[in-house]
Amino acid sequence: MPDKIVIDKIKKSAVSEVWVTLEEYQGQRLVHVREYFHPADNPEWLPTKKGVTIPPELLGKAVDAAEALAKRSAVGIVAELDRGNRAKLCFAIAEFQRHIYGELRIYYVENADSKDWKPGKGVTLPLAVLGRLAEALHMAEDYLDSQ
Repeated sequence: MPDKIVIDKIKKSAVSEVWVTLEEYQGQRLVHVREYFHPADNPEWLPTKKGVTIPPELLGKAVDAAEALAKRSAVGIVAELDRGNRAKLCFAIAEFQRHIYGELRIYYVENADSKDWKPGKGVTLPLAVLGRLAEALHMAEDYLDSQ
């Protein structure tokens, strides 16, 4: 597999896109959902720290969660995918300053016994493009299944 396969680029604004990519890290293939930006002084799109990584064993559940997210508009958690005993990936509809959007975010706890989940890195998308996210994750799953 090449270093990075771009599955889809989902436009957020004139200078911001969310890319769904397949990448290899330490011998494991991973799906990345990451925000990229286009600075005025640079012809290339550059990655930001905003994003999440989905391991292949969770990709089927992530596709289902993204499809459910695309059908929802009410604020709240749509799905939580466990990533071990100290982290989870949440798919949600969120609101900030009267703007409603879709969100994928990692939540973590300091230790396995804690119940205090803290928000980590994540990415947001307008409601209108959540269907594209579901399609892109499904395409990534199909690509990995064909390998």
